[in-house]
Amino acid sequence: MTIRPDLFMWFLTYAGQADVVVDNDKGEMR
Repeated sequence: MTIRPDLFMWFLTYAGQADVVVDNDKGEMR
């Protein structure tokens, strides 16, 4: 499977934002 750089970067950005949202919902700071 070929990984497209633009999709890969989008995934990293989306995953990072989702991780922050989850942490905020839990009330955790890190």
